[in-house]
Amino acid sequence: MDYLIKALKFQGRLAFARLLGGLLGRMIAERGEPLPEMPAPVPLHPSRLRERGFNQALEIARSAARPAGLTVRSDSLRRIRATTPQTQLAGEARRHNVRGPLPFTGPLRRGMWQLWMMSSRRAARSMN
Repeated sequence: MDYLIKALKFQGRLAFARLLGGLLGRMIAERGEPLPEMPAPVPLHPSRLRERGFNQALEIARSAARPAGLTVRSDSLRRIRATTPQTQLAGEARRHNVRGPLPFTGPLRRGMWQLWMMSSRRAARSMN
């Protein structure tokens, strides 16, 4: 799994986004729980997006949402500051790095839930 994520992010292997998204979509469907109403990929800062050329979380989210007919909302979160890449940090520094740069900007109503698409298991653990 780590190889697929790293190859997607750092080598631009976009086919891996379709594979990872398909696996994620299948996992969500097999759990039998209600689907998220609004899959929301975690955005890259504009400078990182220019550097990489694509948002890996958005690509994974599109592939995960497609079979269920869900619309991916890439405007629900907004990256308001550039952060140090998580791969360059450890422990508490990772947790501090992801605090605050992503205010929610999308529509919200009672009973609604989102699936935030991240492209790193370490980053997801850091947010918990």
